[in-house]
Amino acid sequence: MRELTRVVGNDCAVEIDTNSYSVPWRLIGERVVVTVAAGEVRIRHGIHQVAVHKLSEGRRLRIIDSGHLDGVAGRNAAVRRAEIAAAVPGSSPPPSLLRPLAEYEAVIGGGLLMARAKKIIEATTDPLDAMLARLQLSGIRDQLDNLLDEAAREPVGA
Repeated sequence: MRELTRVVGNDCAVEIDTNSYSVPWRLIGERVVVTVAAGEVRIRHGIHQVAVHKLSEGRRLRIIDSGHLDGVAGRNAAVRRAEIAAAVPGSSPPPSLLRPLAEYEAVIGGGLLMARAKKIIEATTDPLDAMLARLQLSGIRDQLDNLLDEAAREPVGA
């Protein structure tokens, strides 16, 4: 009789003498006690016996009780995103929770922030501004803008 301590691997199994023996998937990462005696492998978690397998005579084999994998995604085949969405009821929020982004902008002042950001971007990419800044004549840009605004307000031919 041998008594061993093992940690359940991500493959829902513990390794004993190069063979892997399945354990219920909920015990992944948990420490279990393995008893090898009388041609059997008995696995306990705390005081509960969680698995019993016939001791394998071969090497590098996987001995699996399919019941240990019940509830594991992809157990029978590859998992597809559409199947996951269909399996999760109410996965999309109700229409009452879906709002246009403009409402969020209004609450946090996003429109104002976006306007300021746009103005900064335009200011840094405008070649006239760049030239006036180099010549240290940036005040002239404001005067030019004012003149253009006045000219646009006056009727044509006046």
